[in-house]
Amino acid sequence: MNKSETIGKLAEGLTKAQADFGPLIKGAANPFFKSKYADLSGVMDVARGPLAENGLCFVQTTEEAESGFLVVETTLIHVSGEWISGRLKMPTVKQDPQGFGSAMTYARRYALQAILGLAAEDDDGEGAMTRDRGKKERGAAQTTPPPSIFDAAAEAFSKIDSLTHLANHFKKHFKEYEADPRYAEIVTAKDRRKTELAAFQGEGGSEDPDWVKPEPTSEDKSFLQEAVKSIASARSVADLEKWATANSAALGKSPYKDQIRAEYASVKDRFKAAKEET
Repeated sequence: MNKSETIGKLAEGLTKAQADFGPLIKGAANPFFKSKYADLSGVMDVARGPLAENGLCFVQTTEEAESGFLVVETTLIHVSGEWISGRLKMPTVKQDPQGFGSAMTYARRYALQAILGLAAEDDDGEGAMTRDRGKKERGAAQTTPPPSIFDAAAEAFSKIDSLTHLANHFKKHFKEYEADPRYAEIVTAKDRRKTELAAFQGEGGSEDPDWVKPEPTSEDKSFLQEAVKSIASARSVADLEKWATANSAALGKSPYKDQIRAEYASVKDRFKAAKEET
């Protein structure tokens, strides 16, 4: 067997497809041996639907071989690009087009059944009852919703103490959360915690990550310029404190608040130093 470097996604898809394969009935008759068998079209009819639903398809090609033989290569391919293939060498009893075609059909059927794990069943009453019971059991299992991880996610969000950690956590577990039947509620719980952390950090907590920082507006930039100018033109600590009191609300919302506060502290320290010298 040949295969791609990895086949994890292909294996997962094939496992699901095999669970959905219907019965492969021996519906074709062989008059020479007085027996029944599943012909190539029957194998394809059983396989194509479940394979396609799980991102799988197959390709069968022929290769040149020594006289009296033909080679069929069957490749099973997943939409991810992963693949597996196998080669089956089949003798051609008759060296004419009819003999070649018959051998190729046999080779394709056997190779396809082998790579998909399909086995033909006799079309009897007991087999039909067993298949029907199995189908009902699978149907019941499929209607049972998978358990939700919402409670665990909500608890994890409540223990996170910064927006950066919240962003990293959600990014790390995104695929798990997205696949959960209560994904919308998980997002709501995450956004609620995000709002709580943003409010806390606005009061002096750690710096927000990039994905929660709004782009500065022209008003923000104007406020920065006016603030720096007002702080620089202050003549005393009282002037500074008066400005801070009048602009506390705007300062708390400004994306430049850290820069403005640093400038404010620097000027205030200069006033204190000058007062001590006198």
